Amino acid sequence: MYSPINRISIHPDVCSGEPCIKGTRIQVSTILDLLAGGLSGEQIVDLHPQLTLPDVHAVVSYRKSILHGLQVVRGKAC
Repeated sequence: MYSPINRISIHPDVCSGEPCIKGTRIQVSTILDLLAGGLSGEQIVDLHPQLTLPDVHAVVSYRKSILHGLQVVRGKAC
């Protein structure tokens, strides 16, 4: 089953194990900081052309899952 969280990768050898957009070294925290700074998803994609709008939405879903207490391991909700 598809989940936006599948776009998030956690690997100890990539960005010191920080959650990143799969296939990139762009950390979830970077996207969250940009959103918190007032940028829209479209503006973030313009800044980081390797991202897609669904990648930005996946970051929001990932953060939401953490806030709701779901454990996320290697991009899969447990």
